[in-house]
Amino acid sequence: MKPDFRTTRPASKTGSKPSAKPGDKPASRSGEKSAAGSSDRPGRPFTRPQSKSFVKPEGRLQQRPFPSNERAVSKEDEPESEIVFGRNAVIELLKSTRDVEKVYYLASNQPRTMTDIYKLAKDRKIPCVMAMNDKFHKAGLSEQTHQGVFALVSPITYMDLDEFLGTVKSNTTVAILDEIEDVHNLGAIIRSAEVFGFSAIILPLHHSAPLSGAAVKTSAGAVHFLPIIKVANLALAIQKLKDTKFWVYGLDMGGDTWSEKSKINFPAAVVIGSEGKGIRPLVKKSCDNIIGIPQAGKINSLNASVAAGIMFWEVSRRK
Repeated sequence: MKPDFRTTRPASKTGSKPSAKPGDKPASRSGEKSAAGSSDRPGRPFTRPQSKSFVKPEGRLQQRPFPSNERAVSKEDEPESEIVFGRNAVIELLKSTRDVEKVYYLASNQPRTMTDIYKLAKDRKIPCVMAMNDKFHKAGLSEQTHQGVFALVSPITYMDLDEFLGTVKSNTTVAILDEIEDVHNLGAIIRSAEVFGFSAIILPLHHSAPLSGAAVKTSAGAVHFLPIIKVANLALAIQKLKDTKFWVYGLDMGGDTWSEKSKINFPAAVVIGSEGKGIRPLVKKSCDNIIGIPQAGKINSLNASVAAGIMFWEVSRRK
C-alpha cells in the first residue's frame, strides 16, 4: 500500500469538517447571532462581515473613470510624422515655418543637387542624414519619384474657418474644393491657388484626397504656405462665407460662359467640383453664380486642376 503524503485530513463522507487547530476562532453556526452582523428581525439572512485582511485581486481593481472633459489617449490619437519627398518639395518645406524633424538623402545623390537642401537644413539646425535605398523602401517610397531625398515633418495643422474669417480683407480670395479625389489634382490646385495669391483652401472633412506626400510634392511645397481649412459641411461653410460678405462662384461647364464683360465681386470664393461629378447639387445651389470656361475644341471638359488654374488667374487679375 502506497503511503499517503497528504498534509490535510480529508473530509469525511458524512460532511463533517476537519477539526479546528489551536488558536483558530470558532466558526459561526448557521442561525447564530453575530455581534457584528446579526439582526433581531426574524427571517433576515445573516451576512458575514468582510475580513480586513482581504485584498482584491489586481485584475479586478476598477480604474478611475475619466471625467466628461477627459478621455483615454490611444496610439491612434498620437500624431505621426508625415513624409515630404522630392527636391523642390523639400526645399520649399525647409523655407517654410513647418517643424521638420530630419532630412534623408540617397548616398548616390550628386552633391550639386543637394547644395540648397544642405544649406537650408544647416541654417535651421535640422539633421541631414545619408541613407541607403532600403530606408526609402521602408518609408513607402519604392514606387515614388522621390528624387533621392525625403523629409520627416510634423503633421499639417489645419486652420479653423472662424479663425480665418477674422482675417478677411476686402480683396481676399479662397478656393473651395468639392470632393477632389485625386492627390495629384489636389496638389496642382493648391499650387495654382498659392501662385495666384489665394488666401486659403477649404476642403470637406470626408471624400477628399489626403494631403499625402504625393499631393505635397505635386503642390511644389505650396501646401506649406497656404492655410488649409477642413469643414464637415461645405454648404454651411459657404453660408458662413456669404455672411462675411463673400461672393461665391462655382466653376461648371454648364454655367454662364465667362467673358471679359463678366464681373467678379470681392471678397470672392471659387468652388471647384470633383473630377467626375462636378459640384454637388446642394453646394451648387449655395453659389451666387455658376461660371463656365469658354471652349473651342471637340472635347467638352477640362481637367479639374487645369480649369481651376484658368479660373484662379482670371479672378486674381481682376482684384
